[in-house]
Amino acid sequence: MRKSLFTAFLTLTLAPGLFAGEGKFFRFEMTETESNGTPTEVKVRIPLSIVGAMSSQIEEAFEQANFEVQEMDVREIWAEVREAGDNEFVEINQDGAHIKVSTEGEFLLVSVEENENDQTINIKVPLSLGDLIFAEEGPDVEALLEELSNFTDVELFSIESEKVNAKAWIE
Repeated sequence: MRKSLFTAFLTLTLAPGLFAGEGKFFRFEMTETESNGTPTEVKVRIPLSIVGAMSSQIEEAFEQANFEVQEMDVREIWAEVREAGDNEFVEINQDGAHIKVSTEGEFLLVSVEENENDQTINIKVPLSLGDLIFAEEGPDVEALLEELSNFTDVELFSIESEKVNAKAWIE
């Protein structure tokens, strides 16, 4: 078991160097400040080609996914979201928290602001990715990665708070 974990760790550590200059990379950076003030930093840079190498396993996981939640067809809901165009779907203000779900341009936007914890979470999902994920015939991982690579330097996810700052993007 330890040998397998070491091999996986070594592969993920060396892979960016092996694929440097080829294609696009998924980037994730996070800084978390401990209660004693000591920061912990995490930086991840993984070639999208590594994800592509796992495409059959990812497609199999999507095949097993149930897109019907409590008698709602998520694919049908997605089609209606796309049909609605730019829109503010949900907005909730309660007890110092503000939640908003909307579409603008080519993105689905989710924003959560919590005053009590001084935290903001922003998620930006390209609508074209949702189209590929919720396609009736199921997602094509290669097409997903190709589409994702079109959103270079777009911050797809971010968290800002007193203790945690994190973001993810494609470069």
